[in-house]
Amino acid sequence: MLLRTSGRSAAASKPLLPLRAAPARSLAERAGALVLALTAVAACESAPGTQQRATLQVGDTTIDLGGIVTVHDVSVAQMTRGDFDPPSVTAHPGDVLHFQTVDMRTHALAFDEDLLQPEVRTALAQKQQLRSPPLVTEGTSWIVSLDGVPPGTYRITCLTHNAPFTIQVR
Repeated sequence: MLLRTSGRSAAASKPLLPLRAAPARSLAERAGALVLALTAVAACESAPGTQQRATLQVGDTTIDLGGIVTVHDVSVAQMTRGDFDPPSVTAHPGDVLHFQTVDMRTHALAFDEDLLQPEVRTALAQKQQLRSPPLVTEGTSWIVSLDGVPPGTYRITCLTHNAPFTIQVR
């Protein structure tokens, strides 16, 4: 997994070449460039749970997950209908789950180990993904890779609020 941060060094903020004024462009050229740029941005946006280049923005850090995968975003907050939105996902081996807190409450998420097959428990344990770190501030994330996880139904529970989340891997 390659991590890239958005930090800039002092040297990076100095131009390497002298700056020159750009040639004037006609209104039609500028409008065409704007339409092209907006089209490119719209084409890059995708619906939740769709395949995309595997990068994930967490705070000011961009995580390169490698290749093309499906990222499932899950909001975590104490709500009347449970702690997870959506309350379940259907995923495939290799997909990524991105749990992110959207409230100021503390959450601790964990797979229900009693329901895991031994090989799944071992695979998740080797990646240190059986349990989240304490999610104590708004915007805190826990990322789970389903790489190597066989088809089946898996359950994650918010240990703090006893709220279930279901993952159906197909």
